[in-house]
Amino acid sequence: TQEYPGFNPGEKVRLRIINGAASTSFWMTFGGDDPTLVSADGQDVVPVKHNKTFIAIAETYDFIVIIPKNGKIEFRATAQDGSGATSAFLGKGEVLPAQDIPIPDKIEMMQKMARMDMRMGAPALKFHPQKDEPYRMKEAWGMQMAMGMEKDTLKDMGHPKMEIDGKTKDMPTMNMPTNSSKESGMNPSNHEMHDMAAIEMDKDSKMKVGDMSGMDMYLEYNYDYLKSPEKTNFADSIPVKEVLLNLTGNMQRYIWSMNGIPLSETDNIKIKEGEVTRITLNNLTMMHHPMHLHGHFFRVINKNGDYSPLKHTVNVPPMQQVIIEFYGNEYGDWFFHCHILYHMMGGMARVISYDTPRDPKLKGYPVSKLVHETNQYYSWGLADVSSQFTAVNLVSSNIRNQFNFSAEYGYNKNFETEFTYERYLYDYFRVFVGINAENTLKNNLDDIKATAVAGIRWFTPYMFNLDLRIDNELRPRIGIGRALMLFSRFSVFGYYEYQMDFGWINNLEANTSFAHETVWNAGAEYMLSKNFSLIASYDNRFGAGGGLSIRF
Repeated sequence: TQEYPGFNPGEKVRLRIINGAASTSFWMTFGGDDPTLVSADGQDVVPVKHNKTFIAIAETYDFIVIIPKNGKIEFRATAQDGSGATSAFLGKGEVLPAQDIPIPDKIEMMQKMARMDMRMGAPALKFHPQKDEPYRMKEAWGMQMAMGMEKDTLKDMGHPKMEIDGKTKDMPTMNMPTNSSKESGMNPSNHEMHDMAAIEMDKDSKMKVGDMSGMDMYLEYNYDYLKSPEKTNFADSIPVKEVLLNLTGNMQRYIWSMNGIPLSETDNIKIKEGEVTRITLNNLTMMHHPMHLHGHFFRVINKNGDYSPLKHTVNVPPMQQVIIEFYGNEYGDWFFHCHILYHMMGGMARVISYDTPRDPKLKGYPVSKLVHETNQYYSWGLADVSSQFTAVNLVSSNIRNQFNFSAEYGYNKNFETEFTYERYLYDYFRVFVGINAENTLKNNLDDIKATAVAGIRWFTPYMFNLDLRIDNELRPRIGIGRALMLFSRFSVFGYYEYQMDFGWINNLEANTSFAHETVWNAGAEYMLSKNFSLIASYDNRFGAGGGLSIRF
């Protein structure tokens, strides 16, 4: 907390709040009378009383507060997930507490999402990154609303109304499937169409929250309370370039992208000086994305139409879309990215490039270095030290490529090691080649045999790890495993492997045309900290035992 007792009663204080966090957005609340919001991202807005305000990463808001005659104002910033809060106190005396922000009910949120007809899982990595098809992706992965109404009832660009407890509230723009041919046929020179779509409210589009099956949890995430004191629209005579960017990614491998293509696999977005660039940001993930454009202020299209506010950062809530537009009055290359640090470093970024020569002062700072930073290798490892065996697993991976090394040694003299290279073709599907070595005689290390292997690996629905392979002796093998967290620190795991030999290369025993080998294990893990766990397991090669698992 911070104390500022030096202010006098009746004094007006201008607070500038900047979210400088790496990955946390906040709810801002004030004690006492509602403050007056006067600026967003350093740009003046029409003053408005606004107490509970969402501030995304990199956003800036200015408030005017009046120090009360009795008591001190609490300004509180609460982490969006309810994990913590920080406060500043202005004035002297009894505390005028800020509004409490309840911890989100994750179970209720999941239940609401389950009531939506949603197709989740838009790819963070496409099979063919050279084929950029944003409209097809939007149509395939947008929200499928089972509301018993025509899809076009909800204006794709607007903010229709909905009724809550008898009161009419603005409903956020939802990410619904759209007819790509209709979108591509829009007149790009008509600047008013977006402003009018944001203002017009069709009375027939009013509906009860119950019909919306969970969309009410996003009602507070919009910018309709921000209005520019002056018109910000552009002349109809200025040409417009339309860009659709679907925000994609997932937490499985921390790959984040736009249109299923990370920064390292795409070209620059080419724009021209003297034209308007209109970008539709369509969020196909269940995370918020604060999108920041360097070197420009852009219009955030909202219900205020011609008076839509100017900002440099805009938050795009889950499964919703936001439209921004800006006039091209710069030159060179400008970075556009999600301001959640690990999203940016995972590839959710683009370079917006004018049709002008690059600034010669940047000769020693090639764009390729910036791109490389979003595709660098990350390495980690796991070591299990148990009473019956010791195992080591090492991984080094970037967006598409991954190297794996594993070794298992049983104290009963059973041994296996493997090195593989994987190439990710899709989020959860990859091909691999490598070499495997193990003892051929049970409980005997005198004969170690190495084989070349190749196959596919797939992280399947219901979170199974599937391994299908064949070795240079033409022996096919299938392996499947899964870990299941039962409690916050306790999980169970299992793995099953079946290898077949049809005698195509090896000489089998007399009167046999088929041989097989089975490996399986199961166990439980209790997490002590982020680096250490207690484990107990049984493996049909090594037996039963327990020990310590170390992550590094």
